[in-house]
Amino acid sequence: MRLHFVANGRAQNRIVVVPVKGFGNAVRRNRCRRHGKEAYRALKHRVRTGFDLVVLCFPGDYSFAERCNQLSNLLLKADLLDKEY
Repeated sequence: MRLHFVANGRAQNRIVVVPVKGFGNAVRRNRCRRHGKEAYRALKHRVRTGFDLVVLCFPGDYSFAERCNQLSNLLLKADLLDKEY
């Protein structure tokens, strides 16, 4: 996964999860999007607000737990995630 973000001046975040070009068939792309959105939803209460987030997903045989861990690490590196939990 790769994370791009920019401040949006709003009170909430906006997020889009996008598989890279050539990711696979539609089933795999849709599963990737669902896992990415659910991973964000699980972490949403810890993420700082006021940002537009783009999450790029790369092909791989990742489980939902692995995608959650990837997103959590990316948000920590970007200093968008509270470390208190």
